Amino acid sequence: MIYLNNNKINKLNLNKDNTYIVMDFDKTITSYDSSDSWDAVANPKFVEQGIRSDMDKLYKKYRPIEIDYTISKEEKLKQMEIWYSECMDLYYKYNLTKEQIKNSIQASDIKFRKGAKELLISAHENKIPVIILSAGIGNSIEQFLKDNNCLFKDTMCIISNFIEFDDNGKVTKFDDSKMIHTLNKTMNGHLPEEFIGKVKDKQYKILIGDLIEDIKMVDEKEENTTLRIGILTKEMESEENLKLYNERFDVVLTEEEELSINNIYRKGIFMKKVGNILWGIVLIVLGIIIGLNATGITHINIFFRGWWTLIIIIPSIIGLIKNDSKLWSFIWLCIGVVLLLSAQNILSFSLISKLIFPFILIVIGVSLIFKNVAGEKIKEKVKKINNENLENEEYCATFSSQNADYSGQEFKGANLDAIFGSVKLDLYKATISKDQIINASAIFGGIDIIVPEGVNIKVKSTPIFGGVSNKLKREYKENLPTIYINSFCMFGGVEIK
Repeated sequence: MIYLNNNKINKLNLNKDNTYIVMDFDKTITSYDSSDSWDAVANPKFVEQGIRSDMDKLYKKYRPIEIDYTISKEEKLKQMEIWYSECMDLYYKYNLTKEQIKNSIQASDIKFRKGAKELLISAHENKIPVIILSAGIGNSIEQFLKDNNCLFKDTMCIISNFIEFDDNGKVTKFDDSKMIHTLNKTMNGHLPEEFIGKVKDKQYKILIGDLIEDIKMVDEKEENTTLRIGILTKEMESEENLKLYNERFDVVLTEEEELSINNIYRKGIFMKKVGNILWGIVLIVLGIIIGLNATGITHINIFFRGWWTLIIIIPSIIGLIKNDSKLWSFIWLCIGVVLLLSAQNILSFSLISKLIFPFILIVIGVSLIFKNVAGEKIKEKVKKINNENLENEEYCATFSSQNADYSGQEFKGANLDAIFGSVKLDLYKATISKDQIINASAIFGGIDIIVPEGVNIKVKSTPIFGGVSNKLKREYKENLPTIYINSFCMFGGVEIK
């Protein structure tokens, strides 16, 4: 499966002359079932069996920590530094030689991900610089690419942990201060001077990785000019991780999907054009019917009872196919279909009008119940903020609209309610000095929240035929204040931008 942020894709005008690629190696260029660059060095056919056993023990201990996003950044950083250091020490402890390592790598089971080799070759042929930024072993990466005729030194730079050897060809002690691991993997300070000149004038970057931390390979300040592609491997597949990857990456590929930039853009361009295609089909069909009627071949009445409801139904169907957020398209489609059935006397219009008021009462009642349930489930941090902010500003729009602009003001939290109405909260130029909470309820209504730079965003949503659209893809930073958005959506939506 391919999950696309079409808005981001359509904004980036990528071509071979204005773009370079930054990508991870293990489980990104290579497949999920491939040996990784660390294992490749310790092939039991060429090194002592003990090192393989010791590395497996370390992997089983530390890998679950590496892929656990509930662990604090500080704790994970500490554990990653220990893991990588202990693995490097094993190479030194077992007195591996340059010849052993070369033979071990060449006999290893490193395999390309589907489409990865073709991507590297295509980039080279089009003179697109490729930076491979890996927390693995550079020797393995270099040897593997060389053996597969994909080591293009004129357009490729490998930044990784390279094992060094003494004059006798034995592994030397690795300098831990130079260690590249999951949490410090970035181009900053690592890119050689000669390669900086090849990318400094490139406007766009394509970032490809398999872990959330891979986003850091390119500076966060360059987010708007970077297409982030995340690979959700079988090891990481879960509904929670899929949601997390879709929040952080612009494109998410599942394990079986081919790593192809062209395929991604073909799908993105198709979705961009699909609205025009469908409208074109509608107009062509309408023109044919009118033409056939004019010549007397057919006598199709295009002005049937309720024909005007197609003005609602057709755009709604197109919206369901084209748009990322489908909530309002679905709601308007239901309204259009009900009105059409009523016009055709299949449903009683008088009955529908009589049911509107009790339906609204039921919706409001259910919303109150679920809103309380959601409140019970929110995190302790959110509860604490709610208890502290007893005088939150209240904005309620019922069959109306409200705008709240905090430009130049300090924001101290807010309660937003849109019931058959809309609320806009503009915090773009607001001052936010500490963690704050926004309680947002959208019932047959819409809420827009515009947030400033320099804050974290955390969302908890209770959707019932509604949802939250978070267009921001920000990496969580410990030193920044956090806006907690606790939302309830019933036939309504909250948009964060």
